[in-house]
This record gives sequence, structure tokens and C-alpha cells, in this order.
Amino acid sequence: MYLDGRIPMIELSGVEKRFATPSGEVAALRGVDLRIGSGEIFGIIGKSGAGKSTLVRCINLLERPSAGRVNVAGRELTTLGSGALLEARREIGMVFQHFNLLASRTAYRNVALPLELAGWRPRRIAERVLEVLEFVDLLEQRDRYPAQLSGGQKQRVGIARALAARPSVLLCDEATSALDPQTTASILALLKRINQAIGLTILVITHEMGVVASLCDRVAVIEDGLVVEQGPVAELFAQPRSATTRDFVTALEGMGSVTRTLRVAR
Repeated sequence: MYLDGRIPMIELSGVEKRFATPSGEVAALRGVDLRIGSGEIFGIIGKSGAGKSTLVRCINLLERPSAGRVNVAGRELTTLGSGALLEARREIGMVFQHFNLLASRTAYRNVALPLELAGWRPRRIAERVLEVLEFVDLLEQRDRYPAQLSGGQKQRVGIARALAARPSVLLCDEATSALDPQTTASILALLKRINQAIGLTILVITHEMGVVASLCDRVAVIEDGLVVEQGPVAELFAQPRSATTRDFVTALEGMGSVTRTLRVAR
């Protein structure tokens, strides 16, 4: 059990990732340990090049760690063969910065795609796609193509697609970085509503402390492939220990938004 009695949904133990380059081996992750509780909204924040995107790709094993263990929804992914890993990945929804929608498919058909690949029957697909499109407030746009949608609407399609197969975990990799502030606020509100409505565990990868303050229960700060500190969001704002965290907090304070953001979020 972990964190107020919640069962761990994501566990990383000693995760390392090394890449070979012409100038030698580069360590992108250096012994990352994380425990994320079921139903928690957890943030991972770091500056460009800190290892955030590599970390999220190791969680769903799009990148296989060089060392360490990755456990998601009770399954140790690092021990699975290709077939079992494909099945386990269906427990993990993914939302991307640049939406990753298929331009030749309508919103409806983009959301249907993972269900088609999973072998769902057409009638069941139709019921589920309409259900999730309604939940993300896009039912009226179901027959529009990505080129006909705003950035916020495209991201809602991406979220609906990630939710379609009823995952246990939702990974959001810089999901609001391409959006304006007002649209960002609406997407964060949607993610919070999803968490509250179905208890979905959400992991948010970001370089924006405002996103963490608005949405997350806890946060880990990553620097040069290491988690340099982690804990409840309010505690890290009040007593940042690492230089990286202090930089993020100072930048947000300079915008005059720390107190307001925490008050609205809570």
C-alpha cells in the first residue's frame, strides 16, 4: 500500500537509460525511483534535456530501460515478451504535445482506431467512441477532420482516443505546451474531471510549474536524468530544496500566479 492507503499504480525501481552516440555513451536516466499511487495525479517537471520524455517512454516501454524495473498496473513490463507487452500497453493511455491525430480520419475515427486495433466489434466501438466524445464535449464535432478543429479540440480528441480502451493509467507528455493559456486551463480542468469521475491515475510530464500547481497532487523534479526531489506540490512550493525547483518556483512567482493557481487548483 502507498500514499494514504492507495495501491501503487506505477513503480519505477533503479531505472537507467543509456544511449550510444558517436562521442560515447550518454546516460539519459540515472537510477530513477518513483512510486505513484492509484488514482493520483502526479507531475514530473524538468528543464529541456533533463530526461522527462525518455522517462515517459520508459514507462510504456517505447524505450526499454538499460537497467531497472518498470511496474504498471501490477505487471512488471520489463520482464514481458512482445505479445504480453502489447497487451499490457492497453492499460496505458497516452496524450501527446502535438496531438498525433491522423489527418485522413475524422474525430470519431481517430478515437475508434485503438479499439479497431484491439479487435473490438463495430457496435461496441460505436458505443464507446460516442461515450468518450460526449465526455470530452466533442460529440458535435465527431465528423470533423483534424484540419477543421482548433488546437484545444484536437487535444480533446487525443484525450478521448487515450481513454477509449479504458486504461488504468494516462500519460500526458507536454499535453498543453502547444496551447494558449485559456485552452490550457480548459484541458487541465478536463484532466481533473477525468480523474475525479473515474479515478484514473494520471502522470503529467511538463516543463511548466503552473501546470503542476493547477493539476497535480505530488510532483518529482528531474535534473540531468536524476530525480532531485519529490513530494506534495504545496510542500515543494513552500520549501524548494534543489536549484532547479527554486528556478521553477521563482519563475512562477515572477508571474504572480503561485498563490492564485494553488487556490484555484485546490
